[in-house]
Amino acid sequence: MKAVNYVKESYKELIEAGYPKPTLILETSKNNFQVHYRITNANYSETLELSQYFNQEYGDPKKKTLDTSLRLPTFTNHKYTQHREIVEVVQAEGGSYDLDEIRAVKEKIQGTQEM
Repeated sequence: MKAVNYVKESYKELIEAGYPKPTLILETSKNNFQVHYRITNANYSETLELSQYFNQEYGDPKKKTLDTSLRLPTFTNHKYTQHREIVEVVQAEGGSYDLDEIRAVKEKIQGTQEM
């Protein structure tokens, strides 16, 4: 199992673009989300490439690695010292996805953007 993680104030753009329903969506603080896909057949470099693409296009372009911490639901987000919020599950309905399925959507979107 591989998780592709990205952070964005509005995760809805990813879904509206045509990607399948994420495996897990967490609200880590007000209007900040982590979106995770369980990818069944990706190695580390393929997962890293996909994560970097999601971050660049939909999330935080500064995120370049997979070692970004996964926030745990019901625990406190300690990133902020003044106002610490509890991490909440927004959605936990998605399943597992084949890497080629995600890549096909990515290629379709990139082809549309180039026109």
